[in-house]
Amino acid sequence: MDGGLCQRCHEQLGRIVHHRIHLTSETIDNPDICYGFQNLEYVCLDCHNVEHGFKHEIPGVRYEFSPDGDPVPTPPVKN
Repeated sequence: MDGGLCQRCHEQLGRIVHHRIHLTSETIDNPDICYGFQNLEYVCLDCHNVEHGFKHEIPGVRYEFSPDGDPVPTPPVKN
């Protein structure tokens, strides 16, 4: 058991369930890609950001996904 550590770096706690094969309009209807355990990994925020090319997390900025499965920033959430 990994104790909840990131499955990539094994240094930080995992935070995000990441799809190894990204969800896109072509893959969204494939249950093996969407829900299959073999396509999911538990990663920390840093490893997930590296995977998607993000440099760092911007406080207050959230993302949704485009039809192609790319993350798109949404307006900041106001408290």
